[in-house]
Amino acid sequence: MPFKIYQCRCPNEVHQLVVSVSKHLYILKNGQITYQKKPLDVDLLKCRDSLKDHVVHYLIKDHFSGALYGEVSQSSNLLSLGEFLYRAWSPKEKYSFCGFPEGVILPKTVTCVFPGVINLLDALGIKIGKATSGFHAGIRDVRTWEDYIRYQFWKQTGWAYFKELQAGAPELSAFISRSYDEGKSRIKIWENNSQEVTIPDVSKEEFLSAYRI
Repeated sequence: MPFKIYQCRCPNEVHQLVVSVSKHLYILKNGQITYQKKPLDVDLLKCRDSLKDHVVHYLIKDHFSGALYGEVSQSSNLLSLGEFLYRAWSPKEKYSFCGFPEGVILPKTVTCVFPGVINLLDALGIKIGKATSGFHAGIRDVRTWEDYIRYQFWKQTGWAYFKELQAGAPELSAFISRSYDEGKSRIKIWENNSQEVTIPDVSKEEFLSAYRI
């Protein structure tokens, strides 16, 4: 039975997982990213049928602290969700966010497109919770993430090409989590309240073997 969330007591108790197709950012044939103000009629279930190559956001956020880790992909060549989770939960050189959660909130569209994630979480003993609202599904987090891409990084650093954005996305995660929300840094909340952190202790191939079952 899926678990229910009322209030988290500590970091890595619950993570929210989001994979969302941008309705505004897409990639031209030369690799350049362009922005369309009018929202595009596209979602994760039908993005592969689109005539455009959309930017796809992969985000995982700690429910207690708000700290997050994110990457981007192309709708024409979706990133393996298993590989994303391996990097999200593994230690990072310049960013402390890592570790398995006790439970993950999964939107239904994510399980439909990436069914292997169920096998992976079951193998790791991680509980699965259903997203019961747009907030639970991470709509607000996607909006914040895309706003940072557009206003904080794209215009200031010249991330006009997808490959540059893809390479810089983990750094963007750290930047967002270090920024202050209501006077508090999300990653500092994560660091100051973290207890025992469990990280992947196997190779990526071993980790992904359960995802591919």
